[in-house]
Amino acid sequence: MGDSYTLLDILIRLGLEDLQELARRSGSIASPSRRSLSAQVLAQYRDRNFIRKIVRALPKEAMGLLGFLVLLQDQSRQGLQGRTQWEDYPEHTQHLDALLHAGLLFRFPDENSEPIIPEEIIPAIRDTLLELEQNEPSVQEERLWGGTERILLMQFRLLAAVQKGRFRQNPGNGLGKRELEQWLSELPNDVFPPNSVPNMIDPQAVADSLLDAGLQSGLIDRWKGELRITNEILGWLREDRGTLRKGLWTRFVHSVVIRYPAWYVPLFCAVYGGENGPVLWKISPSSATGHRGTLAVWLSWFGLVRISRQAGGIVAVRTSAPASWEAGKNEIAGPGTVFGTLQPNFELMVSPNTPLDLLWEIERFADHDHTDVVSIYRLNRESVIRGLKDGLSGEEIRQCIAYLTGNRIPQNVQFSLGEWFYSYGRVEVEEVLLLRCRDAGVAEEVLHISESEGYIRERLAPTLLAAEPKKIEQLIEMLERLGLTPVVRLSKRDGA
Repeated sequence: MGDSYTLLDILIRLGLEDLQELARRSGSIASPSRRSLSAQVLAQYRDRNFIRKIVRALPKEAMGLLGFLVLLQDQSRQGLQGRTQWEDYPEHTQHLDALLHAGLLFRFPDENSEPIIPEEIIPAIRDTLLELEQNEPSVQEERLWGGTERILLMQFRLLAAVQKGRFRQNPGNGLGKRELEQWLSELPNDVFPPNSVPNMIDPQAVADSLLDAGLQSGLIDRWKGELRITNEILGWLREDRGTLRKGLWTRFVHSVVIRYPAWYVPLFCAVYGGENGPVLWKISPSSATGHRGTLAVWLSWFGLVRISRQAGGIVAVRTSAPASWEAGKNEIAGPGTVFGTLQPNFELMVSPNTPLDLLWEIERFADHDHTDVVSIYRLNRESVIRGLKDGLSGEEIRQCIAYLTGNRIPQNVQFSLGEWFYSYGRVEVEEVLLLRCRDAGVAEEVLHISESEGYIRERLAPTLLAAEPKKIEQLIEMLERLGLTPVVRLSKRDGA
């Protein structure tokens, strides 16, 4: 949405003919005076019943779109920008026109603005739309599933899988079958609802949406047909979780919700309905209402909705959690906070509140087993060697575990870690270019050539030098230019 405007801001920007037409539709007396027309329109629009009457007269689809626009405008006011490409959704055109004609929506072509709803009339719109979904208040209910924030964990596990695996996309630019199964295997059992809860959620579509979010955020890119993590991940991991949920919520609204007009009103009620208020909506397996089951699952991942059973069937109920774009409070751990426990059987139990950058570090040297309330990792020789190959030192791994556990590392684990660290790098295999000099004086001369810096790695023996193999052509050219023409013996594989 565009900037926030009051009705007076909008009236000032309207041309005289548009203002006269707006006054006519609102029942005002015709007048050539802009001041008189503006005063009459302002008086009408400040009447909540007048606005409620206009909203009730809208077609159902236009009502839904109006609620969606209120949501986008509120997000924009919270600083979550995300321009909507309305031209990509021609099915909305007639409903946008209906809202513009009804005087609930305004647009200024000269300012290239997005649709604008006057701030004063939003409360009346909100009350009217909330009435559309009200059922009987919940007296007795059995909680079946949901109401926990899982969306960020799902995104993290997808990023971790891309980092560790050779992930490819299918022809439709989604996750392949193998990649999808790997991602699903590492998610908690309670991420997707039980079979007793009717819904139309598609794990493939959810994974593809999260993959697209990673690509659009610059956290993932494509290289030689494979997906890989970029350096942008380091900044992302250091953000507080509230800010990251905001980003995922914005992408969900602009990339997923916008495609399903049937979601607009329920989504509006889920965001603006109060805790323990009337039931949001019923969930039915029928094709007519199945989309609401899907929406309920998505909203549960953001912590907004729980799914319960009442005498009348299964319903979606608003939780006490604020909308994700209203959250964002920094979650800073106090000094000395212990995030995990390491058992003598090499099982590492990690708290769900562990900072994501620390969790990402653990992924480098420990194998993720599963996540329920806590995440379970396992240390073994292969996982630790993987971390060492990834550039971590033994001391960095030890310090990470000590910080995570409050320096409580079982003695047998410490002993095994020491063995694994010691075993790595006892032999180094390195590709070099060998320079065999006629005598030590020639080797000394080559070392002291100023241009050889960057070409020569080290002196292996009095007459042997190790050079950088990728710079062979430049090295030979330099030696010939300085009168040290070499005899070159290279395999045909290397292009001799």
